[in-house]
Amino acid sequence: MQEETYLASTLLQRTSHYPAGISAAGIRYGSILYLTFGEGVCTTRPGRATTIQYPIELEFGANCWRMSRNNEDLIDSDFEDISSARERVSKVLVGRKIIGTSMVEDTSIVEFDDGLALISRISDFPDSGFLYSLQFDNGPVLETVDGISVKS
Repeated sequence: MQEETYLASTLLQRTSHYPAGISAAGIRYGSILYLTFGEGVCTTRPGRATTIQYPIELEFGANCWRMSRNNEDLIDSDFEDISSARERVSKVLVGRKIIGTSMVEDTSIVEFDDGLALISRISDFPDSGFLYSLQFDNGPVLETVDGISVKS
């Protein structure tokens, strides 16, 4: 088993290598928000959709999240139109840089430049298994439930 590490230092250390900030952002699997860093590599397989892999991917597994700028809500996980939600998330987050993470009680906050923040928490229902999932350079997937420590 891998030694436990901390989300903030792990994430900030890796994403600092990408001065352009977030490469792609969107929503998948219903309401899972994701952020990627670095140049995407397309993989095509006959009969399947083309997939794009990035050197770093961060998924917000929490089923309750909201994005705000200077404490004004921009969008949350209770959206009605997936297409417009994906477009909004991408438009606001692509190019942004993560500047920090924090945890207050049961709420985790990822802070970005330009006064942006993604605030998330795991609710009891419907059940979700992780707060964040991190994948680096096709390596092991690291997950955190408490928003502070990550384990593979």
